[in-house]
Amino acid sequence: MKVRMKFFGLLLFLGNLTSVGLWAQKETKSILKGSVVDDAGAIPGVSLQIKGTHLGAVSGIDGSFIISNIPSGKAVLRVSFIGYDVQEKELDLQPGLNEMQTVRLTVSVAQMQEVIIAGEMAPSQMKAYNMKKLSANISDIIASDAIGKLPDRNAAEAIQRIPSVAVSRYHGEADRATVRGTPFAWTSILLNGTRLPSSDVSAGRATVLDVVPSELIEYCEVSKAITPDREADAIGGYINFITRTAPVKRTLGVSAAGGFNNMAQKGIYNFSAIYGDKFYDGKLGVVLTASTWKRSWGTDEYTVDFNSDNSDAFLHRSVKSVMLKRYMGSRTTNGLNIGVEYNFNPLNKIYLRGLLDNFVDDRPVYESYFLYNTDQYQYNYRESKYNTWLYGAELGGKHQLNSRLKLDWTVSDHYASYKVNSLPANIDAKYRGLPIITFMQNNAGFGDLYTHTDGKRYKFSSMDMPGGNGDSPDNLMPHSSSGIDDSQLMLSRLVLMRMVNIEEDRTVQANLSFDAGERLTLKIGGKFRNKQKDYQWLSRIYMPNAAIGIPGAPALPALTSLPRGAFPNRSNFFDAIGTDYKPYIIDPISSQTMQDLSADAVSRNNWYDASQKSDSTNMYTGHENVTAGYLMADWSITPKLKLYGGIRDEYTKAVLDGNKYDRAANRLSGSTVENVYNALLPMALAKYAVTDFTNIRAAYTKTFIRPLFSDFTPGQSIDVVGAVKTITRGNPDIKPTYAHNFDLTAEHFFGNIGVVSAGLFYKKLEDLMFSSRDYEIIDGESYYVIQSRNISEASLLGFEIAANRRFDMLPGFLKGFGLEANYTFIQSDAEVPVYINGQAGTVKAPLQNQSKHLFNTILYYELNGLTIKLAGNYRGASLETISVSLPDDLWTWTDKNFTVDLAASYAFNKNIRIFAEVQNLTNEPVRMYLGDRSRTKDLEWSAVRGQIGVRWNII
Repeated sequence: MKVRMKFFGLLLFLGNLTSVGLWAQKETKSILKGSVVDDAGAIPGVSLQIKGTHLGAVSGIDGSFIISNIPSGKAVLRVSFIGYDVQEKELDLQPGLNEMQTVRLTVSVAQMQEVIIAGEMAPSQMKAYNMKKLSANISDIIASDAIGKLPDRNAAEAIQRIPSVAVSRYHGEADRATVRGTPFAWTSILLNGTRLPSSDVSAGRATVLDVVPSELIEYCEVSKAITPDREADAIGGYINFITRTAPVKRTLGVSAAGGFNNMAQKGIYNFSAIYGDKFYDGKLGVVLTASTWKRSWGTDEYTVDFNSDNSDAFLHRSVKSVMLKRYMGSRTTNGLNIGVEYNFNPLNKIYLRGLLDNFVDDRPVYESYFLYNTDQYQYNYRESKYNTWLYGAELGGKHQLNSRLKLDWTVSDHYASYKVNSLPANIDAKYRGLPIITFMQNNAGFGDLYTHTDGKRYKFSSMDMPGGNGDSPDNLMPHSSSGIDDSQLMLSRLVLMRMVNIEEDRTVQANLSFDAGERLTLKIGGKFRNKQKDYQWLSRIYMPNAAIGIPGAPALPALTSLPRGAFPNRSNFFDAIGTDYKPYIIDPISSQTMQDLSADAVSRNNWYDASQKSDSTNMYTGHENVTAGYLMADWSITPKLKLYGGIRDEYTKAVLDGNKYDRAANRLSGSTVENVYNALLPMALAKYAVTDFTNIRAAYTKTFIRPLFSDFTPGQSIDVVGAVKTITRGNPDIKPTYAHNFDLTAEHFFGNIGVVSAGLFYKKLEDLMFSSRDYEIIDGESYYVIQSRNISEASLLGFEIAANRRFDMLPGFLKGFGLEANYTFIQSDAEVPVYINGQAGTVKAPLQNQSKHLFNTILYYELNGLTIKLAGNYRGASLETISVSLPDDLWTWTDKNFTVDLAASYAFNKNIRIFAEVQNLTNEPVRMYLGDRSRTKDLEWSAVRGQIGVRWNII
């Protein structure tokens, strides 16, 4: 009730402010209102300056601008934009509102006309570079007409080319993004300036972006040093996705494409459409964008588990199991975006933005295990259908209250969910989840193995085997005397995994801006956000009575005795690895059999419920209230030097209601935990314009990152599906991480649409949160335990360079070539507490998920309607897991990764363009390793895939 009162109280406050904004006040100063366009429509990022003063503005997304607090009388307006002629307009300003005719810009040189008018890249780069040049913070921007010119079909892939941005790849597609290689939760993902809720399956704060189609985005802004008016839980920075707004004139366009996935041996289909117009003499604007993308996909994944939990250190690198996994399914992404705005008058408007995105991932999974320690084969089959939703709406307004005072406000409600909600359909909803069926074959007879003093036999790779006679770490074989035999694979276990993560954010915010003088603008604002959380992760485990030795129970059925389905695409199984694993292909049970077995297990028909009561502790609900306020100033000390600074305060109170488990009494009890803290965050940024095309920027900002909900949950979850049992446990005492950020950058823009920039950055971290991995023996069994902890101090130091240069000085067709490249180097250090062999100590390590090297390059050609792009994306190795009871050479790393994509298009005219694109040209695998790159822990291959299509601007 208190949350609702705060929410509606702020709504009432904003309503009163809006009514004030509609009240006309007699003015002695002038307000200049106008817009900037070219032949293609509105131009954002245009610099508009009243000559001889510090007064000016930058045109917005719709090309409009307002310059306030101007002395009445004669004035000259200077309009500049990279790639266009500078214009000067003489004005005779009257007190109050002055509306001027639309400013129309023209291309500056004939040579650039060939690129700008018929090209795809140049118009986008001009917008992005102008917005970057004029921004208050340290940022990079890409525009919608650059998104989609490479085969980047979701929001994460759309921004992976930006300097210092890194993405994670999940089964062949990028799904999360981060700035400067920091952990993914350290980057704030915003939609139109408001942080998005997360549907991350692990209950983290990283926003999953594979649900957002790239076609719905107008601009992407990546900021590396924030100002006080932005969300401050952003140690890496923030990524702001700006959705489409109503165009200046009626627009109707469609795009359609079809393609092929080489591994799935099936098709890809993509369609999008956009419509926009203005009505009632331009007062009402509407834009509607829709997109659908359906693709077949598949991956082969090779996973090795080691005996790192063994008490004998000699065996830590010996192989416990090898798993061969095939995913083969389909994915569908649908998106709908609507934008409506209404202008009451030139100084007051309101807008409504709505978003509806859905991502369905239907992926049957086939897993074959070689269990060396127990001399068994294991076969798992799962029917997985994951459903992700992101939808919501935002109502806002912008009001010029008088010549000095501006108000903007927003009210939003966004919902994100991740569920496995479809299988099995024939049982009660409370039992539904992801079904995983397991079959076991005993006495596999693994031969040719090294026998240790404990009497067990272990398979070693060539780098660990005595004499070096083992297999390559990339393709270990079972060396079994009997081989896997589906007539010997006996039904062993059924697991129904329930996975639900729901977040809903209701936010109200308002900002007031006051021109205290020609050189000084003050800004004050506040925000309140209520987050509701519902998380469920538990495994219901059912075992046939015969598997646990109940007398008189029916014999365990063999896989061959059950109705079967078909293994997909047998002919290309693990072709990329160069080893014949086809003897380990197993046809799964049929979907109907999976349904029937699930119903039998739940009804206890010759099944035993072996679920662990403690697993219910990882079901919780809760809420998080954030109350934030800030005060900042924009001070033009000289025409060249500007200072931005102020202070932001964020008070957070998070409450989770869940369960605690008493192991001794085998009893669950209710538990409530709180995580309360206040963040006071000073910030200061400076920008010095050496010339009209050269800037130097410096910044100090204090930011932070909130603990994940999974960090302080009262309970734990247990995963028993794989060869290694894993416990994820909460830590109610976890504290947020704070960062003191120092930045220095220089940037120079070329008149022919190019840029070169360089920057240094340093982050001093306090109470660093890290995910600790350890082994525990519980009831005689070994468990891999994951828990978040704090480190007192850590640091991060790096530099970044970026350049884009068109070779227009070359003769003839060669002038169409250009090169865009960026590189980021990051060195991070943390003193990690460890406890090895009974001795406490520390080990120096990099931050988790942080890559030392990031690199992007694009070789492009653009001339006379033809555009070709060859793009490479590189992310260096990153530390994934820290095991505090093991030496650092037994920690897990993700290997470096380099992908290559190709895109080409040709414009027949300004309305019709054909395109072709190919992704993952080199079929680069995603690799993980244990300590040493040669000791493979996981390898996954996706496939080369591509499509061809057409874009038609009908109006």
